[in-house]
Amino acid sequence: MQRISIELGAQLLVDFGKTVTRVKCELIGMNVGKYLIVIVNETSANVNLHNMIFKGNQITARYMYKGVVYGFKSSITYITFNPDKLIFIAYPNRVEEKNVRGLQRVECNFPASVVFGDKEYNGIVVDISKAGCKFSVLINDETGKVKMDEFAAKSTAFSDAIRLNLQLPGVSNNLSFICKLRNLNSSEQHSILGLEFKEMTAEDVLVLYDYLFKVDALPKTFNFELVKTKHIVWVNKIKKSLKADTDIAQKDMLTSRHCEFGKWLYSEGLKQFAHLEDMPKIEKVHEELHNLVFEIKKANLSIKQRQESIVAIDKISNELIKLLNNIESLINTKVEGAS
Repeated sequence: MQRISIELGAQLLVDFGKTVTRVKCELIGMNVGKYLIVIVNETSANVNLHNMIFKGNQITARYMYKGVVYGFKSSITYITFNPDKLIFIAYPNRVEEKNVRGLQRVECNFPASVVFGDKEYNGIVVDISKAGCKFSVLINDETGKVKMDEFAAKSTAFSDAIRLNLQLPGVSNNLSFICKLRNLNSSEQHSILGLEFKEMTAEDVLVLYDYLFKVDALPKTFNFELVKTKHIVWVNKIKKSLKADTDIAQKDMLTSRHCEFGKWLYSEGLKQFAHLEDMPKIEKVHEELHNLVFEIKKANLSIKQRQESIVAIDKISNELIKLLNNIESLINTKVEGAS
């Protein structure tokens, strides 16, 4: 059994039984796959624990590790009172996690520019998350190219429609987002825009999320947004060919196991979440979508039939996204309950 993410000395909040009585405990030992040993801080409880700490009692524990809250359910297997009150807890089979840092920002130094109407300013992105970034521009320098008052006025005038062009490392093409101004801070040499991403193509979202996953700025366990985005990118390629009355590219004719969504489904999705009711439905709907695309590829469709095919693809794709959203919501609810 794999060792859970926890360190000796970790502080746990433990609920004993059905009553929510959060007691502070400290992890002082473990035997991986068999048990955890915690020492109880009885002064942290506001009730008498005498009738709650006994062999076989069910417990729920929560703790933090590297900015992430983990929670698990288990049971008491043994208790000793000498020299301290120690509780042996059955090693958890499953641990849920929830990132409580929110949307993590990554410090960076990426070439970028912002466009206000017909005016473009070059600068750098100094931090970035899935929701937005900070853009810094040099002002009032000896070149006189950027004046603080002018920059502030422009950014305010176009506060709901600022275009950010961004160059990520290892990516050949610039990403381009429509942003909303959240704040503006200026010093003697720099102005910094706090930008919220508002409009992004699925392709650009995919590139951004891939980068953020690589630098651990997104939780890896429940990466549904990335999975959904990869699916949407593929569907959009198919629909684009149908709208343009062109043949679907052979490279996009992938089986349900070899598309990006299928790779996730059969490598992680079904292994982690097969016990959830909607997972078999997802597999069935996903297979149905690929079968439809293969049928469309073989057929010689009229313009009307192509339009009808787009509607049919959207219907199945939307059903798939809805099922994914249901599972994501269920998992996050369970994690919330565990934390």
